[in-house]
Amino acid sequence: MKKLCVIGGTGQQGYQQVLTAARAGQPVTAIGKSRIDQIRANDMTGDMKAAISWCRADLLDGDALREAFSGVAYLLVNMPSSSFNDGQTLLDMFDTIIAMADAARVEKIIFNTSMYVPAAPSGFQALDIRRQMIDRLARGGVTFIVIKPVIYMDNLLTAWARPRLVQENVLCYPHHPALEVSWICLRDVARIMLALAERGDYDGQEVTIGGPQSLKGPQLAAILSDVLGRDIIFEPMPIEHFGQLMGGLFSETNDYAADKIVTELVKVYRWYNTSEIRPFKVDMAPLTGKIGLALTPFADWAAQVNWDGT
Repeated sequence: MKKLCVIGGTGQQGYQQVLTAARAGQPVTAIGKSRIDQIRANDMTGDMKAAISWCRADLLDGDALREAFSGVAYLLVNMPSSSFNDGQTLLDMFDTIIAMADAARVEKIIFNTSMYVPAAPSGFQALDIRRQMIDRLARGGVTFIVIKPVIYMDNLLTAWARPRLVQENVLCYPHHPALEVSWICLRDVARIMLALAERGDYDGQEVTIGGPQSLKGPQLAAILSDVLGRDIIFEPMPIEHFGQLMGGLFSETNDYAADKIVTELVKVYRWYNTSEIRPFKVDMAPLTGKIGLALTPFADWAAQVNWDGT
């Protein structure tokens, strides 16, 4: 089987890509900040562990990346958040990744933007940094596919959503109650990325992806009520409060000051909620029908979560 390398392989998103490859017995190198065999060892069988190697590499260190990419056919790229980090630094990292992938003769780059990205500059910093990455990838010498997930089910397990759900039976999220959202789980993002890596008919394309259902907040709460066996209500989180919350959570561990995080998040989330293009709604039937993947309904994903655990 062809060898994979996952940049961000020990982070929340890339880790699922590592696990998905390892379950299939595919050799995979995880590039990340912490040793993958130390963070979630219970997720892996012995055969899976044998398929995985780990590399700690600075994404600006071309020599280290070129060595890590040796023998790699498919490079799966998950970049640090462009909402919380310096844009130019991220672009420099991305340029280094592209150059070293080319030098190492990587067959294909599959770039996970981790968010919806419009086809043209939007005036929103996080989205526009991702747009610049896509444009640079298109100018590079390596075959590529861009995967653009709109929003993750796994976001509901974070510090800004899970506590109130577990403790108060309130699903609180910065979405208008009528906003239709195609939530997708991280496992399905990984499955799509690996499936498209093996195909040639999506090369050079940008593929916006979501889950199999478009659900409004109250519908999401109703499903959780059935799964958890208690009444869950949906409460729209004021967007300004969401910005303040995220600024407090992430400014200490990332490059941006809290006020900049707040300003950017408030601006883009207002757009998410009011845009006529409905960026969070995706019809996945054409893609899944073509590649033969059945995506995970929200109820099935929620039933697999240990909501009261850590």
